[in-house]
Amino acid sequence: MKRVLLVIVTFFTIVCCNKKDSKMNNDPLISVLKLQSAESLLNFGKAKEFIDIDRVYKSGSEDKWKESVEFFYNLGQNKKFTNSFKYHNFDINQQIISNKAVVSFIAYNSKAKINEIVYQLELVDNKWKVVDIEYRSGSN
Repeated sequence: MKRVLLVIVTFFTIVCCNKKDSKMNNDPLISVLKLQSAESLLNFGKAKEFIDIDRVYKSGSEDKWKESVEFFYNLGQNKKFTNSFKYHNFDINQQIISNKAVVSFIAYNSKAKINEIVYQLELVDNKWKVVDIEYRSGSN
C-alpha cells in the first residue's frame, strides 16, 4: 500500500512540475530572452520563432532586421563594446492582459541614454511573439 501511495504521489508531482515548466517556457519574458539570445548568436532561424519581423521593422523587413542584428553583433566583437545584454542594469516588469503582453526593461540609472526598453508581444498559435520594440530616452 505504501508503494502504491508513493507511486501516485510521485506521478502527480511529475505531472504538476511538467505543467509548470511548460507554462514557464511559454512566458512573454522567456520569449524576449530567447529572442535576445538567438539574435546575439546570429541564429536567425531560432529568432524568427519569437518575433514578427514585418510588424517590428515595418518595411524592408527581414533584410533590415538581419542587417541591424549583424551590425550589433559585429560591434560586440570590438573590445570597447559588448553584444551581451546586461540584465543587472535593469528592473524587469511583465504585464499580461489576455493575448497581449508588455515586457519592460527599466534602467536603474536615471541618467542612462536609454531609460526603458519596451517589448510588446501577442500570443500567436500559443506562442508569445514580439510585435513591437520601443526604446525610450529620459525625455519620454
